Amino acid sequence: MKINCYYDFPVGQIWSIPYYFDSIYNMLVKTYPNITFEKINNYDINKTKQNGPCFMFNHHWMVIENEATKKFFVISYWDDLNCASGDNYIDDIDGYKWEEVFTSCGVHNHQIKYIPFSYVLPHTNSESLIEKYNNIDNKDRKIPEKLNFRGFLYSFREVLSKDNRFNVINKYENHLDYEDYISELNDNGINLSLNGAAEICFRDMEILGVGSALFREKLRVKFHDDLIPDYHYISYDLSSIQDKLYDTETYYKMASDILYERFLEVKNNTDYVNQVAKNGKEWYENNVPIKKHSEIAKKIINIKKLF
Repeated sequence: MKINCYYDFPVGQIWSIPYYFDSIYNMLVKTYPNITFEKINNYDINKTKQNGPCFMFNHHWMVIENEATKKFFVISYWDDLNCASGDNYIDDIDGYKWEEVFTSCGVHNHQIKYIPFSYVLPHTNSESLIEKYNNIDNKDRKIPEKLNFRGFLYSFREVLSKDNRFNVINKYENHLDYEDYISELNDNGINLSLNGAAEICFRDMEILGVGSALFREKLRVKFHDDLIPDYHYISYDLSSIQDKLYDTETYYKMASDILYERFLEVKNNTDYVNQVAKNGKEWYENNVPIKKHSEIAKKIINIKKLF
């Protein structure tokens, strides 16, 4: 039996995702010694096939395929899997159909059946930088007077950038080098993460990693190891105003008030904030580093389902 594994090869890249995929490939080879595995570079496939995040051989996916049965698994870190499901591209490619999708990203607004996994860091030096700051004495770390967020601004993020109750910064107008960005996260006792195209993102993992308290909207997406609101991260809940017929301006105003009021509830409770930060750091250590990531993959991937 031959199993093909399609992903971008980690050759001199600073982008971490190929290294995560490579660790999963090595785990499969070791776990199933009686199966022949071949890894195929997506860069080569993309020269001859249509590519992009909604197509089979894209840079955010690892595809694990039984060459004989044409069954395959997808491991995805793409922000919006809806474009690759249902009646869209993937199910119609050469008779292929995915058997299982392993992800914790890009499924929060869709009815996609998925196997909860974990998430990743963005750069090959992310783990070492986070570890560097973990070794610094953070006894002087303060809870900021305003919640801090640095990123690309649009929609709700743009609204908050104009609300003086928050410190929301356009990263393209006020850019930090990556190490300075990690240092900034490390300096704050609480850091805000705002949803983008997906709920979960690199920022969440970085905040958890440096041992700051992650402050974010309550997650709907699931993880293999539950990321528990108000235990691993401080949550604010918008469910009371979601799916209501508010105009956009009214909704954003209500959402920003809920966010701010929740911050006021916790900002002076240093013991609680520090405990959540500690719990979040432990979750990071058990789920996000490449070695831990491949250990989770070993638990949830049953290659026999491709037979």
